[in-house]
This record gives sequence, C-alpha cells and structure tokens, in this order.
Amino acid sequence: MDGTSAPVERSQVRGSKTRTCSAGDTMRRRLCALLCALSIVAIGDVAAQAFTAQSGCRDGVPHGAWQLTDAKGHMRVLGAFNRGRRTGSFIFWDANGVRVAHLPYEEGARNGTLALWHAKTPDVEGPQRLEAGYAAGRLNGIVRAWDESGRLRGEYRYQAGALVDARAWDARGREASSQDAREQAAKDASSNESYLRTLEALVARHARSCGAETFTTTQLPL
Repeated sequence: MDGTSAPVERSQVRGSKTRTCSAGDTMRRRLCALLCALSIVAIGDVAAQAFTAQSGCRDGVPHGAWQLTDAKGHMRVLGAFNRGRRTGSFIFWDANGVRVAHLPYEEGARNGTLALWHAKTPDVEGPQRLEAGYAAGRLNGIVRAWDESGRLRGEYRYQAGALVDARAWDARGREASSQDAREQAAKDASSNESYLRTLEALVARHARSCGAETFTTTQLPL
C-alpha cells in the first residue's frame, strides 16, 4: 500500500434513511458494518407500537369508562369521559406498569389535586414529583415539588393561575431568595405544563372516536 486509502463513509441516520458503508480495507469494512448495525438498532428503538383504546359511546363521542392498553395488554391510561369531555381521574402508567401521573378533571378541564411521580425503578413506584391544585384548568392553591430523593425543593402558591408566593430549597436544605424561588417556580410551571400537555395529547389522539380501536404510534411521553 502507498499510505493512502479510500475514505470511510460512515452510516448516518437522517429520518428513516441510511447511507451504505464502504471502505478500503478489511478492518475498515468491519468497523463500517458495525456502525451500520448500530444505526439499524437505533431506528428499531422507535419502531411503531400498537395501542388499543376502549370506551363506551354516546352520540358518537366517548362516554363512560375509557382505557388505553399497549401491544402487550398493559394498561397505560385509565379514565372516563362525559359526552366527550374528560371527567374524574385519569391515571397514567409507564411501560413497566409504574404509575407516573394522576390528573383530575371536571368538564374537560383540570380540576382538583394533580399528582406526578418520578419513574426511577421498573415495577416500583417512585417518590412523588409534584402535587398541584387546579381549578377550572388553572393552577390554584398550593403546589409542592420534590426531587428524586424525595426532598422538598419548592412550595408555591397560586391564585387563578397567577403565582402569589414561592419558597425553594437547595440540595442541602438551604432556603433560596424570594427572587430565585420565583424563578424556580416559573421554570417548574413551564416544564410541568409541557409534560402534562404531552400526556393529554396522548389521550386526545386516541379518543378521537369511541368504541374499540387499535392505533399505531411511534412516540410515547411515558
């Protein structure tokens, strides 16, 4: 050999497409083949999964008990509708059967005490992550946030969606300034809202019609 070799073209995943590997010697061909295999595995991790939604019907919309199960028959969401609007408690489980969320509703809006849990260990319910009061779809009352160790990291008070007061603590239990506590409350509210909307979108997507239907999806929020 003259010290030069053909360039190695690594496998790259862009959407669902892969580029073919090529190399100038045996070692590089083996390396490139391995990279291609790893790319295929990565694609397989987000392979489509089937979910089945079941509910009663009234006037063509979900009414009564509603549930969503995965391809293995595991319960992922359990709740109820009243003439197409969410009512009462909606409970969410992850793929390991661990409860991660309890969302209360009245006339389709969050209403009551909402709770989230950290999902740390398969088959074991993690420590509570959030407890938040809601009224007519807006934060109202006391909101408490805990870290994965179960340590209280924030306590906030809301009235009709507006932050009234905030307290926060660091990992050593030292209380933060009022400004830092308010900033933490705002960040928590934003991240929690994003997560809750993802859960609610999962229900909305699979409750577009009533009866028993099987859906296919490629992304899960939990």
